Amino acid sequence: FKVDGFVEDLPDLTDIDLIFTSDNASLASVMRLLPEQYLKDFGDLSSTGNFDFKAEVNGQLSDKDFPKIDVNFGLTDGKISSPRLSHSLKDVSFKANFTNGKNHNNSTSVFEIPRLKGYFNRELIELSLNVRNLDDPRIEFESDGVIPLASVYKMFNSPVVTDGSGEIELKNIT
Repeated sequence: FKVDGFVEDLPDLTDIDLIFTSDNASLASVMRLLPEQYLKDFGDLSSTGNFDFKAEVNGQLSDKDFPKIDVNFGLTDGKISSPRLSHSLKDVSFKANFTNGKNHNNSTSVFEIPRLKGYFNRELIELSLNVRNLDDPRIEFESDGVIPLASVYKMFNSPVVTDGSGEIELKNIT
């Protein structure tokens, strides 16, 4: 990651103006930035393809203020892999956005993936996700496609699920 900007520590606050970018990032490098409780579910994801990343942190940090945070990343012509996937998700494209909103806090935060498209073992899957208010989340999710169970059954992370066959067909799931 490349970081430009400044951080100035003042007596009652810290003034922050930073831009993070990367031309050589990957999904794995972004997943490592997640809080620890999410790493067990997403920490082993890796990607190849054209991955772009930009984050901006701007404002004052104090007992009563928090800086504005905007993060944008995406993948085109990509492949997402995991030891828990029997087949990689191929020909993946998506853009993802996070902002902590106008009040710069969890309640005004929004995480969005407007459209993710990819193929599991030549089966198309598309989805969109919008999560608002991280204190009391409102989640909007849509998906269409086919998920081969042999490709994803290990993602359930359960000793009861030891194999998968057949397909799950998703039609206008919201």
